[in-house]
Amino acid sequence: MRFLITTMLVIFSVTSYAQESSVASKIEAAMAADIRTEEEVARDKNRKPVETLEFLRLKGDMRVL
Repeated sequence: MRFLITTMLVIFSVTSYAQESSVASKIEAAMAADIRTEEEVARDKNRKPVETLEFLRLKGDMRVL
């Protein structure tokens, strides 16, 4: 029984990590878009958009305005 629970926890952890990393890669791709101005790119250093959206638990099916 312990083995089953441990295995399930590992599987869920790996799945969760994979989803988080794909969200981070989508955020980084959006940040690299040509549509962003130089001023917006310069403010990223202080705003830390990837870290902020990860903290807010952004998921891949959500939209941000």
